Amino acid sequence: MSFGIDTNGMKELLTDMQAGGLEKAFTDATDDQSQANRENMALVQGNIFNVNSFDNHPVHITVHTTLQKGAAYNYLPPNVQQNIEAHVAQHRMMVLAGSGPGGAQFQPAPPGAPPPIVPSGPNGELPPEEAPEAEGPAPPGPNGGPPAPNVPFTVPTPGQPAPQ
Repeated sequence: MSFGIDTNGMKELLTDMQAGGLEKAFTDATDDQSQANRENMALVQGNIFNVNSFDNHPVHITVHTTLQKGAAYNYLPPNVQQNIEAHVAQHRMMVLAGSGPGGAQFQPAPPGAPPPIVPSGPNGELPPEEAPEAEGPAPPGPNGGPPAPNVPFTVPTPGQPAPQ
């Protein structure tokens, strides 16, 4: 019977525990959470910055989304909320870029650059507005009405206005 335990990781953890590595493991997690909390404080004050290549992105995503789920988040100005969402999106892009075959290293856009077009399908296909037109009539829209327009969703680059 297998429980999906990574035996190499377990061996490393047990070896580290003998050498005081358990403290280090907890300290590392605490350091990542502390860094993400410092970022939260800067983000709610309106500061804009890109993610770091050395960030523990899953931890940052968890800490930042905890901020977003809090009641105080609703009282932040909309542009600050957009900047926080864009920052979290950068962390998510880093996670996605590092996963799966062919995952490229994410490079944040320089300030003032338009947001990149990101393939949206599970197999990396282009968004609907750039894909070749399908044959046949479009499926009906909500309540049997006309089809809904293809409106691309983009995350604004921090410091840039939201797309129109």
